[in-house]
Amino acid sequence: MARLFDHLHNEERYKAHRLPQTFLYLRTSIAIEHCDDLIESICSQWTAKGWNDVIHLLRPKDGGTWKDGLVIGTPMVIDPEAIRGALEPALTKFREWMIINLRGECCESSGGMISSSFQAWEPLSVFQIFLAYENDQTPERGLELLRKTLGEDRCVPIFWFRDGRILLFNSPQPAATVYNRLRSKVQGIDFVCGADSDGDVFTIGWDGPIWEVIPLEYLTFDPP
Repeated sequence: MARLFDHLHNEERYKAHRLPQTFLYLRTSIAIEHCDDLIESICSQWTAKGWNDVIHLLRPKDGGTWKDGLVIGTPMVIDPEAIRGALEPALTKFREWMIINLRGECCESSGGMISSSFQAWEPLSVFQIFLAYENDQTPERGLELLRKTLGEDRCVPIFWFRDGRILLFNSPQPAATVYNRLRSKVQGIDFVCGADSDGDVFTIGWDGPIWEVIPLEYLTFDPP
């Protein structure tokens, strides 16, 4: 329990910047460290729109992001369709993308899973759960147990990475409550972190805040 409170406390310094309210999920076709041009195109179009050029980079595991993707957040509440319109030339270069905010508004690349889930849920509370694995093999039993613990009809996978997954949990429960429900139910899943509908977070599997506040110009990745 002390670890949970420590993690929540670590986020306090990020609250000075406000926690993210709008999120952009991006999946690449090749390893993320070879995608500087793709990321630069997103950043340049974002900056051209006049939005804040200091963003929150999600650290879903100890040591960095997923092998083939990333999540960035902004403390601004932006209509996802507005982001799609501004970034669409760059978004089309990614294998998959999704934009979501804490008001429950979203849009996604074709073939995405989130729209059907949103249509079935009323009302909607956006609780995001980010999973990361040490290797490329999905721990199916651990994932099944996690979903059963929270309720499979309310906790669904909405975005895939080679070494991880993003789940959407339709619940107003705070991060501390979900942490207590999951901390012994993540068998085989190396890293779990979550952000509730107020933006508060928890981590399981590593120590440290999940958001790194950085200028867009520093959004580059080195090989693991």
